[in-house]
Amino acid sequence: YLLLCLFSSAMAVLALSSWAAKQGSGFAVDELTGQITGIGDYRRAVVQAGAAAIGILVAILLSNIDYRSLVNVWPVHVVLTWGLVLPTLVIRNVTLGPLTIGYNAGDTDNYSWYKLGGFTFQPTELAKISFILTFAMHLNNVRSRLNEPKELGKLLLHLFVPIGIIHIQGDDGTAIIYGIIGCCMLFAAGLSWKYIIGRIAIGSGGIFGNGFFGGRYYSVPNAHNDFIFSWIGNAAGFVGCCVVLGVLLAIIIKTFATGACSEDMLGSFICAGIGGAFMAQI
Repeated sequence: YLLLCLFSSAMAVLALSSWAAKQGSGFAVDELTGQITGIGDYRRAVVQAGAAAIGILVAILLSNIDYRSLVNVWPVHVVLTWGLVLPTLVIRNVTLGPLTIGYNAGDTDNYSWYKLGGFTFQPTELAKISFILTFAMHLNNVRSRLNEPKELGKLLLHLFVPIGIIHIQGDDGTAIIYGIIGCCMLFAAGLSWKYIIGRIAIGSGGIFGNGFFGGRYYSVPNAHNDFIFSWIGNAAGFVGCCVVLGVLLAIIIKTFATGACSEDMLGSFICAGIGGAFMAQI
């Protein structure tokens, strides 16, 4: 599992480096001398590598904590995570020293970010983990009565409240991800197939692509961000896309398999949520 995460992180850094070299401006250079003065657009690859390293380190630390302990302290992480989310509903681009609340990280109506110095973070990503833990606890408590209208209504309320909050923020993409996470967890808990609706879209370029650092390429808007998979198709082609999807699929399968082998249903529901989060994001 750790090797899969390391490999997928390395591919992300490679893809961003490729974008910086071919579509971005590459290294920052002095206009007069032509000498390199900074990392320029390679900064995104460096930030991605740092974020991946921090994320893997945090994951290793959390793996040594019993998930039941994280569930039992649910009021703590609910207050902390959603306490960061809720201010962005009414505060937009308000600066307090080095901190900006309700920051708009792109040319959209999404004001769900915080900016601290030169770094931005989205509290709904932390709230996502809190939601998975609390929804797993809820499912575990009512699993024998899951399909009763009263209990199902409470579960749907548990799901739709955070979705509604995130919609008000203007981040419907993340709201959709929360919905898919909830559907995966409800299905794992025994909800009927007829309630589960999924959509999968796959895009690809040529067979072998145009190369990561050489050859021609097609300009891809937001290639360093939401459309990174399009850039991978551009650079690595259909084969490269298959490799990426294969590694990510292996991570998802491993996550669901871990849940299937969990010693209790609570652990299974948590893994279903995490796997659903991966699947929705991918």
